[in-house]
Amino acid sequence: MSRPAPPPTSAIDWATLGFTERRVAGQVVCTWRDGAWGAPTWSSEPELKIHAAASCLNYGQQCFEGIKAFRTKAGSVHIFRPHANSARINLSARTASMPTIPQPLFLDALRKAVAGNLEFVPPYGPNASAGALYLRPLLIATGPSLILGPPKEFMFVVWCTPVGSLYGTGGALPAIDAFVLDTFDRSAPNGTGHTKLGGNYAPVFGPTAAAKAQGYPITLHLDSANHTHVDEFSTSNALALASKDGKQTLVVPESPSILRSVTKLSVCDLARRMGWTVERRPLAFDEVKRGDFVEFMAAGTAAGITPVRSISYNTKQPVRKATPSTNDPEADEQAWPEYEDAPDNEVKRIAFGDGKTAGENAVALWKELTSYQCGDLPDEFGWNWPKEGIVAEDAIRA
Repeated sequence: MSRPAPPPTSAIDWATLGFTERRVAGQVVCTWRDGAWGAPTWSSEPELKIHAAASCLNYGQQCFEGIKAFRTKAGSVHIFRPHANSARINLSARTASMPTIPQPLFLDALRKAVAGNLEFVPPYGPNASAGALYLRPLLIATGPSLILGPPKEFMFVVWCTPVGSLYGTGGALPAIDAFVLDTFDRSAPNGTGHTKLGGNYAPVFGPTAAAKAQGYPITLHLDSANHTHVDEFSTSNALALASKDGKQTLVVPESPSILRSVTKLSVCDLARRMGWTVERRPLAFDEVKRGDFVEFMAAGTAAGITPVRSISYNTKQPVRKATPSTNDPEADEQAWPEYEDAPDNEVKRIAFGDGKTAGENAVALWKELTSYQCGDLPDEFGWNWPKEGIVAEDAIRA
């Protein structure tokens, strides 16, 4: 039987919860030294004290995860599919030459982080409409290292914050417009796109901000080698839905550069349960342009399931601007490339459904997924952990 947790704090207006960091009670910290992980400790301060020569600051040696904890109607609190995130953070750790985190330690740190912040888990709402506690497991190389090699000290941190919807308000399900980025590649074919390293995300801030200023909340990346196949969105995985003779087929793009989304894996299981066909294969962007799909979606921990009502793209590759010489070879070489539209370019918009609102199939998937996450459906998949729920007694005691 699930154990009820303390109620949410009254200090937060849960009806207007957005997607931003808030001060909570504290975070869990573990340190790796002498070839082994120490026991989890509790810190009430959000800041970390690390050496200026830390490899995470100088060489970007770090990775992270995104997980959510939900409050059920019965009042218990559970974390959604943390075992899958445990496997993924260790893939990222190995890629960046960092020590892996044993699954029991990973789960224990998550449990303790939630237990110490139970008052910041949003209240129950149907379809998780009131939000969730977003957990950010963070693995960083904190030891000083001037040479290009792993240091002798690492830190594993689990910090958290209550959040609503990434692209809407509270638990709303908006339909958004996307734009194809064709002047910036997220990841090389044999690079790190399949992992959750911070270096995959920071370079995208500029292009996505520029697209957002043009009215596109989300950006889509095609494969870096040829720009012919769908990889993923800047914030989440991409999913396409075809419908013929009343039968739905969910197409899941396959590429070595795509992050293995836990939400996407869950959606695939739910789609099969709903009687849909699931195809995991390379997805040519020409199929999208041809109108083969009736719906398109973004799927991720932060994004949840977000319907995409349109995808816009340039018909001609933007042209790199000629950079006027400053007569300073070093400055000229370091100038950031700027682009302008090709003379005969046209921005075309591919609309899905009515091009305005969320498609009915995306809504059905969203309702199904969120009903499992907040406990409104029996947990037949065993996704919500721990089964008995998390209570204050699970927290670290000073």
